[in-house]
Amino acid sequence: MKRAITIFMVLLIFSQLSAQESPNYPYRNAIKLGIPELGNSQFQFGYERFFGDRKSSIIIMPSFILKKNSDEELAGFELAAQYRFMLSNHKGAWFLNNISFYGAPYAQYLSLSSENAFYKYVNGVPEPLRNIAKREINAIEGGLLIGTHIDLTSRINLDFFVGGGVRYSDVTDSGDQMEGFPYTYYYSVFDREYTGIKPRIGLMLGISF
Repeated sequence: MKRAITIFMVLLIFSQLSAQESPNYPYRNAIKLGIPELGNSQFQFGYERFFGDRKSSIIIMPSFILKKNSDEELAGFELAAQYRFMLSNHKGAWFLNNISFYGAPYAQYLSLSSENAFYKYVNGVPEPLRNIAKREINAIEGGLLIGTHIDLTSRINLDFFVGGGVRYSDVTDSGDQMEGFPYTYYYSVFDREYTGIKPRIGLMLGISF
């Protein structure tokens, strides 16, 4: 966590030192909120810094994962970064303030801890026994994206991107009486435990300043 904050501050200072005048785009910064992640117990926000006359940008996207109920607990942190090369900018296109298309390499790191309750029936015991399975996930991912940044107004923007990359997840299981836990080693591309080629899609709503 401290390392992630340090990297964020270094990039922010660097972007301020390298700032140039932008005659066509008065706002060089944007704060964005990840929309799909909110439905997956994840709060993701992003800080984007534009360079030159919107020829490129860097966006840093930290996320906090938190969920707790009677049978499941999740707690973790994710950090993603993209370096965006603007392929084209269309100011005043289609009755919108601006539309920019970009390509971007990205990298992502995830650290997540989970606890899941499972119930096991034992002969002679009328009620099932409650056990806890613990899991630690550390994952890295990298790949390429293509997307569009749309200025709906001078300050409100919408960001959509698709692409994919390679993901490697290190999963460690432990806990009480793991024998008999209904556990499978098969993960879909949408699971955080997944290792392999993974598609990536994102939608963010933001404010420029």
